[in-house]
Amino acid sequence: MIFQNRNFLLLFLGFLSLFSIISSKEVQLIKIDLDKNERDNEKTLLSQSSTINLLNQENLAYVGLVQIGTPAQNFYVIYDTGSNDLFVQQYGCQGCTVTPSLGYTPNVYKSWLSSTSSVSTNKIQLSYGSLTAYGYKGNESVWLNGHAATAFKMIFVYQEGSSQFGSKSSAFDGIMGLSNAQSNINIFEQGKSEGVLNTSLFAFDLANNKFYYDDIDQKYLDAPSVPCSMDDRWTFTILGLHINGQDYTDSLSSQDGLVDSGTSLIYLSNGVISAIVNSSSKFSSRLQGAYSLDNCAGCLCQEINFLPVIEFYSRGALILLPPSQYMMVYSQYCILSIQDSSQFGFNLLGDAFMRQLVVTYNKQDNEMTFYGPNSSFMTNKKTIPTFIVLTVFAALGILALLFVSYRAHKVKQSLYYNNSPLTRRLI
Repeated sequence: MIFQNRNFLLLFLGFLSLFSIISSKEVQLIKIDLDKNERDNEKTLLSQSSTINLLNQENLAYVGLVQIGTPAQNFYVIYDTGSNDLFVQQYGCQGCTVTPSLGYTPNVYKSWLSSTSSVSTNKIQLSYGSLTAYGYKGNESVWLNGHAATAFKMIFVYQEGSSQFGSKSSAFDGIMGLSNAQSNINIFEQGKSEGVLNTSLFAFDLANNKFYYDDIDQKYLDAPSVPCSMDDRWTFTILGLHINGQDYTDSLSSQDGLVDSGTSLIYLSNGVISAIVNSSSKFSSRLQGAYSLDNCAGCLCQEINFLPVIEFYSRGALILLPPSQYMMVYSQYCILSIQDSSQFGFNLLGDAFMRQLVVTYNKQDNEMTFYGPNSSFMTNKKTIPTFIVLTVFAALGILALLFVSYRAHKVKQSLYYNNSPLTRRLI
């Protein structure tokens, strides 16, 4: 997850739509807005032993309930595959939003209420671009659906910088980092090591607002899998990116694509953005730099089938991204949810990419699986890129010509032999 100031719709998306550089220093404090009905549904959110119901905040963020302390205190956090640590703000945080100045009141951690609280004086700075917060390292019991990880390492924020995070539309209490960093043990790894869980696997099903862990349906595990291209991030190698039969792989700033549940949008190259925008004369850039469809106020992105499908080729899987996923509704306009990735060292594939799939993260085997109608195995001949097909056919054509030439030569030799004087004398 990353956070960065923007003028157009990203003021609305805010901190959700940018990637967080994964390190022990970079974690983000955020708040939560939950109405009474949502608070009344806390038991429902924990109703299934290995399934957590996520709260979808206008397709900008997906937050889930986590309980901290003994007895448990409830917090709604983003389950973020783009950052490392679990953190919430503590009671008395300086400069933190403890009053509804932004339209919501966050939950805050109260150490004196927990018999298992262990907050040190060891301070850490949490930075996202120009936004800064400070926290204490500590240990606490962390609960998911009654499964407890004891003495789990986390951070308690005691001070925010001058900028406040969050908005009424996108609000939550903190972040639970689930990165692929080998130096950080996430809650599922610790639960497995303590014998509370059978596996450390977890999966996102954003289309159905679900988060799965431990007991994951086998069909999701049998889906096309791709190896991670980095040892500390959930990235895969983009071997090819095609739009309308054209190859745009070389336009990417990197071949690594981070599948980040803490990012709302998709970040690719300007070449990819231009290919989509140039595919239709209906695009404009009226929303302060955000590409939108002309004459589409109130259309809610319903008439977009004329836009191209983006094809992602990787080691083991082909993933298709249809326009229904990369176009989104904002202020009754249909806008392009793909932004330029040049500011990062790789491509970012956030919620807009993940919503069409069930993505399973397997840290032990350093791989991800992608389940859904737009994901298929690369071993299927239908998923082989066009240039490979053409190369194979060209090679077969050359072999056919060589065979025909060879046969013609043999026939010519045979005719010469049968009509020679020596052959006739022998007969």
